[in-house]
Amino acid sequence: MLSELYQRGRKITLNQLMEAAIDGDQLAINSFSRIGYMLGKGIATLIHIIYPEKVIISGYGARIGQILLPQIQAAVVEFSINGLSKYTSIEISSLLNVQLMGTASIAILALNGETLNIN
Repeated sequence: MLSELYQRGRKITLNQLMEAAIDGDQLAINSFSRIGYMLGKGIATLIHIIYPEKVIISGYGARIGQILLPQIQAAVVEFSINGLSKYTSIEISSLLNVQLMGTASIAILALNGETLNIN
């Protein structure tokens, strides 16, 4: 799917790569599988540092979450201590534009003279 664009000398955008993966393009799926594995390694480190109860994949990651999630989970199992990681669930967000919602929430708090306290 993407080779046609590439052969014409056009750049492949992230959205095109994601659409190709969703449509079953094996090269695109393989690319995102590698990304998922690396993300899983990072999440394993996060688990060791702050012991989160839940990690939620959102934004672009949520669009291709079903491709990313198996590789994320595999890397977490490989690179984390089971006694720590078994208490952390990894989920794909079903919300659209969650980053915009978070930014809007912070802006509304600031308009009201409040700050966001994370304890």
